Amino acid sequence: MHERARLAQAARLDSAKKERASQKAGTHPSHPLDAYAGEYQNPGYGVIKIQRSGDDLTLAFHGTTWPLRHFHYDVFEIPDRLIDEREASLVGSQFMFHTNWEGEIDSVSSQLEPKVKDIVFTRVDGTHPSAR
Repeated sequence: MHERARLAQAARLDSAKKERASQKAGTHPSHPLDAYAGEYQNPGYGVIKIQRSGDDLTLAFHGTTWPLRHFHYDVFEIPDRLIDEREASLVGSQFMFHTNWEGEIDSVSSQLEPKVKDIVFTRVDGTHPSAR
C-alpha cells in the first residue's frame, strides 16, 4: 500500500473510532434502503454506485465494492473489519446521505481525504428508484 493511502486509511480509522463514541443508538435511516440506491457523481472523484444488498447497502467506487452498514440516521460506514487488503483504502469511511426539498435522497458526502472538506457526490439524473 502506498504511504499516502496508508496515512489516509490510518486517519479514517482513527476518525471512525472517535465517531463510534458519538454514535446515536437506536436510530434508523430516514428512507427505505432502496431510496439510497443509485449513481452519484463528483467532477474530481468520479462516480460511486450505491446498491441494496439484503438488509444493507454496497458502495462501488473505482472498480471495488464495499459493504455499507448503517451507523446512525442517514450515515452509513464501511466496516473496519475487512480482510482483503485491496479493499482497505476506504475502510472506516463514513458516508452521509442528504435530501432535496422534495425529501428525496439527492447527494452523498464523505471525508475521503484527511484535512479536506467533505467530498459531495450528486445523484446522477435518472438513477433515483422512482425514475425507474
